[in-house]
Amino acid sequence: MKFNSILSILLAVILLFSILTTATAAAEADTTNTGATSITSVAASVTMPAAGQLPSYSASVPSGKGYKVTDRTSGSYQNGVSWSVASEGDRTMSSGEKFVKGKKYTVSILLSTSSSAYEFGTSVSAMINNQNALSYRNSASSLRISYTFTNLDTDTAVNSASCTITAPAAGQTRDASPVSGDSAKYSVSLNVCYQETPYKFMGASDKFESGKTYVYAINFNAKSGYTFTNSTEYYINGVKAEKYAEGVYSAKFTASGGTSGYTVSGTFTTYLDAAGTVKIQLISNTTISTLTFTGNTGSYSFINVPASSYKIRVSKENHVPCDYAINVFQDVVRNVKIHPIGDINGDGVVNNFDYGRINSHARGKSTLTDYAFKCGDVNGDGNINNFDAGRINSHARGKSSLWS
Repeated sequence: MKFNSILSILLAVILLFSILTTATAAAEADTTNTGATSITSVAASVTMPAAGQLPSYSASVPSGKGYKVTDRTSGSYQNGVSWSVASEGDRTMSSGEKFVKGKKYTVSILLSTSSSAYEFGTSVSAMINNQNALSYRNSASSLRISYTFTNLDTDTAVNSASCTITAPAAGQTRDASPVSGDSAKYSVSLNVCYQETPYKFMGASDKFESGKTYVYAINFNAKSGYTFTNSTEYYINGVKAEKYAEGVYSAKFTASGGTSGYTVSGTFTTYLDAAGTVKIQLISNTTISTLTFTGNTGSYSFINVPASSYKIRVSKENHVPCDYAINVFQDVVRNVKIHPIGDINGDGVVNNFDYGRINSHARGKSTLTDYAFKCGDVNGDGNINNFDAGRINSHARGKSSLWS
């Protein structure tokens, strides 16, 4: 009987020791700072997936909330962001893979606390693009959130479509092979070419006459994953085209006296979103011709340009527009480049170098002029001050983004 009592006490001591050991191990596995502010909700934003587009590996979070997106680039993660195909067993998207209409995609974002003054609570609610997301607490300082975007049922809208043709010149025949401004998104073909007054259909062997006006009507056909909308603008040789029939747009050209005028051409360089629209305009006192492209680099060409003074204006979302003055009295080659907002030296990023330049200007130590000044004036009020310097510094440190 005495032996049984001793045995019971021994078993109770062993059980108590086991409980204490387990509790200590759990506490060590998730060390918390008792003085830290607990984060109970997080939010992040990414570019919505769209059919035919590449995934964006850039996420943003609200500033001053105690957490940030990690810069992890390993495994399936780039800059703390990973994409997978939810409708295919969460297969990680491969390099260069584009979103496909009808599939589901999951984005995962890795977050960390911005300092030891914060910690993630044991239960954290999450939002991605203002939608309820799942959260997985890895530790007091690390959190993973994810959201699955449902089927991509809508095609990507094409905001601007263009093509080029050989402009009418006396003694020449029609150009039956227009060239698409973005063959990845849409194709073009000749619908009809005719002389306006008196009306004359231009057959394959008919020749243009000097001084007469001719109409080119072009078929624009969106490719799979893309669609034209009621607000899509159409251009032929940079001239804004009018609707001729469903899916067909036309522009008028006057045949020159045997010469095609001059050519203004060159290369363009932009940064950030390679799928963004680059707009290049040739502007005179009376006319504006527009070409649109996608891609961060490429070539442009305006043909049949009359002799005069012009400016080339280049623009793209989240970039600072730039004008280049040219005089056209012969063929002109002008390479153009624009910088992202806040990018003083034009290397495509905003970092401490840019902050140093802008801060030095704001303090009166050095002076930024011309296009560099425009890049530093992030709010566009015509001044560079501590506000602009603060915005650029915050971007360079990953606290907030200058770009939408």
